[in-house]
Amino acid sequence: SPSSDSPSIGADSLLQANYNSNVFFPAGSRDNLKFLVATANLEAEIVKNERPKGIRYLEIPSVGRECQNNDLKISGDLKIPSSIDCRGEEPLSLRCSEDGNNVLVGCFSGCIKVYNLTNGELEQSLEPTPAEDEDGELECSPLSRIKVKGHRLEGRSYSSIVSATYFSGFLRIWDYTNGSLLGQVQDENKEVEYLCLSLNPFIDVTAVGLCNGNIKLYDENTLQVTSVLRRSSFASAVDGHNDKVFCIQNHPLNPNEFISAGWDETLQYWDARIPKAVRSIFGPFVCGEGLEFDSSGKEVLIANWRSEQSLQTIDYSTGKILTEFEPESQPYYLYSAKYVGKEHIITVGSDKSIVKVYDVNKALPVASITNLSNEIYDVCVQRKNLEKCMIAVQNQVLCIEFG
Repeated sequence: SPSSDSPSIGADSLLQANYNSNVFFPAGSRDNLKFLVATANLEAEIVKNERPKGIRYLEIPSVGRECQNNDLKISGDLKIPSSIDCRGEEPLSLRCSEDGNNVLVGCFSGCIKVYNLTNGELEQSLEPTPAEDEDGELECSPLSRIKVKGHRLEGRSYSSIVSATYFSGFLRIWDYTNGSLLGQVQDENKEVEYLCLSLNPFIDVTAVGLCNGNIKLYDENTLQVTSVLRRSSFASAVDGHNDKVFCIQNHPLNPNEFISAGWDETLQYWDARIPKAVRSIFGPFVCGEGLEFDSSGKEVLIANWRSEQSLQTIDYSTGKILTEFEPESQPYYLYSAKYVGKEHIITVGSDKSIVKVYDVNKALPVASITNLSNEIYDVCVQRKNLEKCMIAVQNQVLCIEFG
């Protein structure tokens, strides 16, 4: 039964947390327990109880957003203070604005929703004009990936540019502050799918990954193709991809260098001035935003869509594996991974849908969210607050705070 000092609020706003359920013991202690408390239709939150006294009732803060994942299980120092309802849209790709004020949500329908992170309000909806298909029917192609333009050069202000790729072979560039479409281009081969992209933070060049293994470099000002990077034609060639490219990441310090991965189980190293990959490593199987450099550019984080060896860091120069975070078989497959500051990594995935946070130095998981209702395709980290992340799940974006 609740303790005498428990607040009195309606039963429909409560969920009991008992001694054996959803409890996290920090540092092996049974003092200062942390319980997961959630209602049937509101956000989950980590709350503190000084000592275990059986059942304790706690009030859930009103956030004005419904949560469709009613059975969330949270372990570790995580909480979900709010969520954003995408109103029937299925989010596939997420990015925070460079100034940290907005989250941009790329949806399966082809639109991009721009939400205010403070109040969750929709500020812009970027919707391409539907095109006619072969039968003359209007058709809006699903979106595959979005990226926000960031600047690494001193003296340049935050950018308001978001670029998107579409399965129909379109690349579109938007100004997300006023909703204007700045430009668009479709591949000359109407059968080609555009699966991912990366925006060079130093120069106005966008790299686009294709379903045939090629990578196209676009001038962002003219939307003209400046180069097509592809493997050699002989069968044993390893100087490029021979299958779908699902992730491209620019080196954080060198404007000409970037890496890519996808379905052919290779990590390709590129110099934008050379049409063939300069080297390759066999192993990575990437199906989403599964590559990221650390801030020094010396290490690469890889999230693999497989049950074994799913999360690794490698030395960028040698390709040597530095850390195996999940050496044993796991019941989930990773789509995306991001550094959260210098000490933690957050991952999301499918099958047994899960959010997991790892300690970089200990190479161990320290927090997780499980029992999510759908696959989780992407995660993004707010730049001005590295302890706040957003994940895309079902028809909503969950805001996660860590630490």
